[in-house]
Amino acid sequence: MKIVKPHKIKSSLVLDNEEMIARVLKDAKEMQKFCGVHDKMNYYAIAHSQVTATNPLRFFVTENEIIVNPDIKKHTRTTIDSFEGCASYPDTAGIVVDRYNKVLVEYSIYHEDAEHEEDKWELITEDCNGIRAKIFQHEIDHFDAIYIYEKRK
Repeated sequence: MKIVKPHKIKSSLVLDNEEMIARVLKDAKEMQKFCGVHDKMNYYAIAHSQVTATNPLRFFVTENEIIVNPDIKKHTRTTIDSFEGCASYPDTAGIVVDRYNKVLVEYSIYHEDAEHEEDKWELITEDCNGIRAKIFQHEIDHFDAIYIYEKRK
């Protein structure tokens, strides 16, 4: 698995079906290898649309999480300057984009080892600020085929 060229294909919601969940879990394990420090760049997260242009799904990974179907429910009214880079553009210098400093996000986590079927999905609502808020906004932009170089300040 490798990072694909930026494209304009929007990500589809992850549905609760066996085939789709198997794809998420398989791809997520490979995607997590991209997270962390590589070539002096710190990659906090990778969106599924960054590794495939064939039916990308609405999830992203960090080193230790699989965030499924995230949605920003609320945010602050004002924005802050955020200096960001992007794994989709590894040879391009980072730029400043506008981001909300605080966001309320809702997302799901899938528990593969849950004993009962009804316990496999956990819906989480989280108040995020700082770098975590920026990560959610950046990765959600990827789902909508928006890249930071299009959001240039």
